[in-house]
Amino acid sequence: MNIIEFADVIDKEIIIRYYPNQGRRFTAQFDRSETKDGAILVGSYGSGTDPEDAISNYASKIQLKRLVFNAGGKKRQEYVVPNFT
Repeated sequence: MNIIEFADVIDKEIIIRYYPNQGRRFTAQFDRSETKDGAILVGSYGSGTDPEDAISNYASKIQLKRLVFNAGGKKRQEYVVPNFT
């Protein structure tokens, strides 16, 4: 399974942002998500020179971690990210 297939399974969007003033920098992350690091939630994103690089970088950072969506809301959801191969 890759990150795009995982996004389909959990029915979540990966947001790509482009920063033209930062030398063609793109970032990628799941919308409204944080990564659980022990008892702390941290923001995680991937960075790259094109959308594919940013998504690939993000996938490598979040694999085998727990993603938390809407952490402060009533519809909080958590998923363990698989190992992307």
